[in-house]
Amino acid sequence: KRKTLMETALHDITSSISKEKPFSYYGEISPLTSKYATILIDNRRSDAVGKLLVKGAVVNTLASQVEHHDIIKADDRTGFATSKTEILRISQVAEHIAENIDQSLNIDQLSKKFGLSPKKLQTGFRHLFGKSPGNFITHLRLEKGKELIQHTDLTISEVCYKVGFSSRSYFSRSFYER
Repeated sequence: KRKTLMETALHDITSSISKEKPFSYYGEISPLTSKYATILIDNRRSDAVGKLLVKGAVVNTLASQVEHHDIIKADDRTGFATSKTEILRISQVAEHIAENIDQSLNIDQLSKKFGLSPKKLQTGFRHLFGKSPGNFITHLRLEKGKELIQHTDLTISEVCYKVGFSSRSYFSRSFYER
């Protein structure tokens, strides 16, 4: 029997787990996982496209959680010191950014709103997401822009402003480079 890409990936991920010593991970859920959970919850299609949406969301959920676990595990070895409360706040900042992607967002405002120092916010984002808050915001904006371009009839200018870019040329250049 030929394995599917998903079966092969799952086997690769789980092959290092000892059968004598069961594995469980009770860490936090990656904030990016909520995006895929929403796709699963909102999908009302039962045709081939619906099945593809479900399969893609499940794979992306698994991938985002494994990646998040690996980041946490690697950072634990480097001695990154932060409390669970701070990690929760940093996750809340990420959710806030995703929900308000069209707004003007900056480190000082986010730090004050969530009670974190700018340095802790920067360090926390690098710890959890592997990128600065600014790069995280740009990444989410470009992903949302890509989604809008693919699934709506909005013009590039409309997409640009809907995802929080103030300049169409900067959006176009960033989108092209990505």
